[in-house]
Amino acid sequence: MTALIYPKLAWSGIWKNKKLYIPYLLTSIGMVAMFYIVSSVSYSEGIRGISGGDTIVEIMGFGSGVMAIFSAIFLFYSSSFLMRRRQREFGLYNILGMGKRHIGVIMLFETVFTSVISILLGLLFGITFSKLAEAGVHYIMKAEVGYEMTVSPEAILLALPIFAVIFTFILLVNLLRVRLSNPIALLHSESAGERPPRANPVLAIGGVVLLGIAYYIALTTANPIMALALFFIAVIMVILGTYALFISGSVFLCRVLQKNKRYYYRSDHFISVSSMAFRMKRNGAGLASICILLTMVLVMLTASFSLYSSEEDILRASYPRSILCQSGFNTFKDFENDETAASFRKTAEKALEDAGCEPENGYFFRMAYMICGMIDGSFTSFNDPSVNMDDYYYQSGSNNMYNLYMVPVRDYNEMYGTDYTLADDEALIYTAYEDYNDSVVNIKHIGEFRVVGHVDEMLDCDKIMISAYPTIILLVSNTGENLEPLEKFMSRYYHYGFDVADGTESAARQAIYNIELTDDGEQIYPGLFSLSFSSREFDRIDFFSMYGGIFFLGVMLSIMFMLAAVLIIYYKQISEGYEDRGRFEIMQKVGLTKKDIRRSIDSQMRTVFVLPIAAAAIHLAFAFPMLKRLLLMFNFKNGPLLLMTAGACVLIFAVIYLIVYKLTAGAYYRIVSSGER
Repeated sequence: MTALIYPKLAWSGIWKNKKLYIPYLLTSIGMVAMFYIVSSVSYSEGIRGISGGDTIVEIMGFGSGVMAIFSAIFLFYSSSFLMRRRQREFGLYNILGMGKRHIGVIMLFETVFTSVISILLGLLFGITFSKLAEAGVHYIMKAEVGYEMTVSPEAILLALPIFAVIFTFILLVNLLRVRLSNPIALLHSESAGERPPRANPVLAIGGVVLLGIAYYIALTTANPIMALALFFIAVIMVILGTYALFISGSVFLCRVLQKNKRYYYRSDHFISVSSMAFRMKRNGAGLASICILLTMVLVMLTASFSLYSSEEDILRASYPRSILCQSGFNTFKDFENDETAASFRKTAEKALEDAGCEPENGYFFRMAYMICGMIDGSFTSFNDPSVNMDDYYYQSGSNNMYNLYMVPVRDYNEMYGTDYTLADDEALIYTAYEDYNDSVVNIKHIGEFRVVGHVDEMLDCDKIMISAYPTIILLVSNTGENLEPLEKFMSRYYHYGFDVADGTESAARQAIYNIELTDDGEQIYPGLFSLSFSSREFDRIDFFSMYGGIFFLGVMLSIMFMLAAVLIIYYKQISEGYEDRGRFEIMQKVGLTKKDIRRSIDSQMRTVFVLPIAAAAIHLAFAFPMLKRLLLMFNFKNGPLLLMTAGACVLIFAVIYLIVYKLTAGAYYRIVSSGER
């Protein structure tokens, strides 16, 4: 009988505190279910068997790890709310003679009950909805959906130990809290108020400085690669700055409102502002957590939906022609030879004609290319042995990396119908991502080119279109002997792109593939050493699977973050309701009506609770330029769509946020107005 007392007390504690445990269990079940769904997709043979499935599997494998980390953070954060409410009960047990060891046994059974319920129901719901998720992945990838129901044992075996470890860690931390507390402190922990907080100007200024630096980075970083490198630094600054500003700034806001006699000395404002002022340290931290979660949701959904909805446009921008043939050359002399270029193009066109393919919208040009950095005023190849690039890169980083292209001006004239003429030391310039305004371009080993003008059209070449570094394209008169000093540093290619009729892509690819480069061991085209090609239609599935996987993972993580935000909002209202209950009971005895209580609650929501969504919208607005540059690495350049998506996400989640707060405010109202225990 004695052995059964512990599980009975544990179950009784859960049932009596069901207002706290049911949301916690629902969130835990949701976390387990979503983890199983993402993991099952990563192990799905049905997904792996379709074209592009390997890409989805890799993305989901990464996503399951991310979800496990955030699940641990959110569940640990949520359990702290539960413990604060239960400490009074545990303190009473201790005073009545129950030792901390016995309290620990009760907590052990509570953890066993909640973890078993969470894991079993989470896996059940995960298995139930995993087929729907798999169908969604098939839809995203535009593949046919199978109807057989499957269970992923690998996902189950992965979920069981991960969440067992998470719940065990939560138990150990809670046991340590009880171990280090004394019975009187536990008994009064729920009703223990906070000292009247004082606005901390150092903390406030630090928060403003951190946010200012993060915003400056977001607004001024033009290089997409540098934006990626600085993005996580800016995120950390925003998180720290948000916490600092919400904790100290909210205290300052309450003090300002209290000094405003017209605002403060009103029944609906007096109570709400007074109560908030005495617990603003914890209140501000909770609001900051909600703000950060909402910001994550807005950024992820804005980016992932924009990419997914623009995948066809991005595909066509990355593959401006349905077929692209690239051929590499050993030397600049052979690369510059017009006879070789004409012979190769004629051979390719004949091969396509023999295969029944008629090329349309064709282009042909030569291009020399290298990745370089600006060193002592000269563009210098990263492969140049005369420069210690490791030391240089360590000092300047990817912000000083450039893609330098050199194209014969006569090839450009043929493509675009222009008639530019240039001297050997002159160049026309095209730039992408960053402007180049100097009058000369100095390239180490070959000297200076005078910039005599800019061109506005970009060459149709997927290698250029998807580049993430700042791009400089120089149109020059000669790419032969003049560039020979760069022969060890620059790659040299012919680019031949064209469209073909639907259904003939395979024949066109095969025709290009069958072009002979040698005859009896002798090179037919002097200096040509490689031949490669890409096809828009053949790469379409792999391309869509990457963007679809990003979108699917973004949706799943957004749901997880929203669940965490809703749980924090709910616990915040419930815990503050129990804290304020005694004060409202006293005020009701001296004449405060329930209508006054409702007005006070509404005032509190209008005063403070709108701040997280407003701050999240501001964070998104300042992150927008950096987000736009980061998406350039995916060849996404539709700024208006990104802006409309961001605005729509803010409006949608503002409505969801306010609905959640209205509902949880109702729970707060019922606690403080009815005195429920």
